Amino acid sequence: MVDNSNSSTSSYSMYLFYCDNDIEETKNKINMHAPFTNYGLRLYYCDGTSLKPGLIANYFISQISASTSTNYGVYCYKHNIRSLAIILFI
Repeated sequence: MVDNSNSSTSSYSMYLFYCDNDIEETKNKINMHAPFTNYGLRLYYCDGTSLKPGLIANYFISQISASTSTNYGVYCYKHNIRSLAIILFI
């Protein structure tokens, strides 16, 4: 479980960058509390192949307190994960 509760302008609960090939992230719970921009799960250049596709699955992401800005449950930037199955609750 990841529980972010800082007061910075942007908060990243889980930031995965350059996680290539056999990455497997499953069964995580993220609670976002920050008063400004929140990123629950951010994928940045996470690449897989047909032989090593990578898996991100079964996430529970929630915004606990009021936020005055944009909230991203999942934010993907130039990724190539072949299996992206996320249970998302905000």
